[in-house]
Amino acid sequence: MAVPGVSVVIPVFNRAATVERSVRSVLEQSPPVLEVLVIDDGSTDETARVVGQIAEEDSRIRYIRQPHAGANAARNRGIELAEGTLVAFQDSDDEWLPGKLQAQLTARQAAGGPALVFCRQAVHEPGRPCRLVPDEVVPPGGHRRQLLRENHISTQTVLVDKALLAASAGFDPVLRRLQDWDLWLGMLRQRRQQVVLVPKVLVNVYRQPDSISEDDPAYYAALERIVCKHWPLLAAHPYALLRHLYRIAKGRLAGAVPPWLFGSGRTAP
Repeated sequence: MAVPGVSVVIPVFNRAATVERSVRSVLEQSPPVLEVLVIDDGSTDETARVVGQIAEEDSRIRYIRQPHAGANAARNRGIELAEGTLVAFQDSDDEWLPGKLQAQLTARQAAGGPALVFCRQAVHEPGRPCRLVPDEVVPPGGHRRQLLRENHISTQTVLVDKALLAASAGFDPVLRRLQDWDLWLGMLRQRRQQVVLVPKVLVNVYRQPDSISEDDPAYYAALERIVCKHWPLLAAHPYALLRHLYRIAKGRLAGAVPPWLFGSGRTAP
């Protein structure tokens, strides 16, 4: 069976120090990816030079620069331009491990249809022990239900049919947190989509000092917006919905959510 073409989308903003490791970990996969779309979201450091040097060695790199609009807008631009049948995502800080792509292609073929295929990741944070996500294997058929409760699927770990992405609304450009979870929830409405786990650690995620913490107001604002957007889906699963409402209320009481956000599902006026 012919290997379908895989387009890899990498948004980048001022990551000259880490983007080479990220890109090369994708280029070194076997079977080879069709293309790597590096969407530069208005970097002001040496990112363009670093990516340009790699592109001189490998014609699969497509470097696209745009005015600073955020990682979600950059990912959406990459999806729009992707020429592959399948799309995978990588972050400019992180690293795919050898065998990631092959393992996911095999899992997709075994699924026998359109699928959101993800793997486990090792998360490295300064001053903290490495942790594995998801920390345990969800029982077969349980990933859709698990997504209703929480996000255990990060963009760097995903391989998905472009047709499924095309039928979705893409990454919400308003969200600064949980943007991947928002997209997966939207895709759950497509009944033919399967959610498949490759139970191996195949991605290293490196949290940077400037990463947004879970205590940031953006986290609770994003949760609020997502619950409003996906209310019909979540309302059919009361336990999951109550879990999210409790977390939103807890964040509001802690002062992490501005009062105008609660119940609105919209951004600041």
